[in-house]
Amino acid sequence: MHKLSSGAAVAVALSTLCLAAPLPAAQPIKASTASASAPSPSSASTGARFCAPSDLVGEWSMLRLIPWQRGKVDRRDAWFSDHQRFVFLGNGSMKHVTSTRAFVAPDTALIAASPARAEWAMREDGWLVLTRSGGGPEYALCHVLLAATQDPTGGPVTRGDVVLTYVEGRDPALQKILRRVP
Repeated sequence: MHKLSSGAAVAVALSTLCLAAPLPAAQPIKASTASASAPSPSSASTGARFCAPSDLVGEWSMLRLIPWQRGKVDRRDAWFSDHQRFVFLGNGSMKHVTSTRAFVAPDTALIAASPARAEWAMREDGWLVLTRSGGGPEYALCHVLLAATQDPTGGPVTRGDVVLTYVEGRDPALQKILRRVP
């Protein structure tokens, strides 16, 4: 299926994937709208910093899904849909909506009315922890871009876009690039 884990820390620059040492056990910090955390020490060299909870609160549209392990992507699974919206609520709940077509203006009301079916939290070490109702946690390394650049496919990304990198074991499995919905 799409069960991805955080068995190792993964430092991600958009064009380079660097594997680091295994993560120490860390506790999630609660989602809140508190001020953003300071940039990580590597942010000057990568053009990104770890996400803070306040970075994520709001509605996000997935721009691109970039599979690093092509054999692991099942396009029949909605998790790998080309059209996805994420709504991170300040109370730690989350909505995740997928579609077979691009979202249009009337979909905004449907998304707002849909129930939150997951919870989210940010760990201090940059990992976003998503827990769906009835499921175990899923982990993604979460970065906020500090400058406009290109993703590994050559697609443009802008300052403030979010990159979620899911790993399986020690290997990056896929990235989801998100942009805030105005």
